[in-house]
Formats: sequence, C-alpha cells, structure tokens
Amino acid sequence: WSNGDTGSTTTLGQSDVGSTITVTASYTDAYGASESSTSAATSAVA
Repeated sequence: WSNGDTGSTTTLGQSDVGSTITVTASYTDAYGASESSTSAATSAVA
C-alpha cells in the first residue's frame, strides 16, 4: 500500500475520503525478474 501497508488488507479512514485508491502487486517471476502490476484507480472514496 502506498500508505506503507504491506499486508493483504488495509482499512480506509477519514483521511482517505476524496482520494482514489490503486493497488500494486510486486513479485519475482519464474525467471527471477522483478515484476509489478498496478490496478486501475477506484472512484474517489466517499
């Protein structure tokens, strides 16, 4: 998580209202190369 979370979940709070959220997964592929994939942004948190 860009806010520093590294687990599989995070809890959004009041400070997240109005922000969009993306998720980036980073991993090492079968060939030993570092890879990452980023989701599309959500709508603004209400």
